[in-house]
This record gives sequence, C-alpha cells and structure tokens, in this order.
Amino acid sequence: MICLELHPGTVAYNVQTFEKLAALSPAIAANIDPSHFFWMHMDANLVVQRLGDRIGYSHGKDVVFRAEKLALNGCSITAGRCRRRRCRGTSPWSAGDTICPGGER
Repeated sequence: MICLELHPGTVAYNVQTFEKLAALSPAIAANIDPSHFFWMHMDANLVVQRLGDRIGYSHGKDVVFRAEKLALNGCSITAGRCRRRRCRGTSPWSAGDTICPGGER
C-alpha cells in the first residue's frame, strides 16, 4: 500500500484529485491529516466519510489561525512552508505546528 498525504502543492490534494489518482491502483491509499483540510476550508469528517476504505494512515498536528494576521496576509502553503523550513530546529513551536503568516505561538 502506498499512502499519499492529501496536501496542497502535491498531485493529490483533495478528494477529487485523490480519487482520480487512486483509480489507477487499489494499492493507492490516503494519508489523512485534518490540519490541512481546516485551512483549505474542507470538512474533515466529510472527507473521511467519502474516502472510507481508501484511508491507509492518519496523523494530525495543531493549526493556529490569527484573524488579524489572516486579514492582512492570508494563508498559503508557500508562506507556511518557508516559515517552518527557516525555523526548523530553532523554533519555539513543536515540529508539527503549521503556522499561518504572523501566527506566533
């Protein structure tokens, strides 16, 4: 089994793109991380219900939204990745946090 994490910036990032790819082989399953769904405005419960038997793994982490920062800067995968990569190993946040621009812990 190959589990693909539904994550923006990858070939399978939502239900539609995962189902299209998963149709290629029964060995393709989903790795569910609800934190990605929250900031993409997806309903994690509906995703899990829809994918059902195609879920092979799951994990989670914190997501912090700061309304005043989002109003000015929005939230994108690019901003989150750059922030985590730059701070890795020296960050006061746990390695599993996804921080939107300006989302201090």
